[in-house]
Amino acid sequence: MSSRRVSRLAVASVGLGLPPVVCVAWCAWAFRTSPGTVAGEILLAPALCWMTFVGPSAWCGLCALNAVRQAGGRFRGRWLAFAGLILAAAPPALGLVAITRLAVIRP
Repeated sequence: MSSRRVSRLAVASVGLGLPPVVCVAWCAWAFRTSPGTVAGEILLAPALCWMTFVGPSAWCGLCALNAVRQAGGRFRGRWLAFAGLILAAAPPALGLVAITRLAVIRP
């Protein structure tokens, strides 16, 4: 077993990046499974969720990368910090893909 610990900031970065991704997935599921039209306000949920969580998630990811780099081998979790940064940036891209795809499906 290795005595190196995973950076807590890297874990926090991933944890803070997950809710917006889940919210985008939920909205896509709601659009896909609804028999009729869906109110456009449902698209505000991922945007508000992303705006709430992107700052702390990106900050934790950047601080985790810095902590892992400066720890001299005591911490690991560089890939986890990168995953947190990607999760912070993913919801807008997923949202754009979902909106354009749904606009093509339901004119």
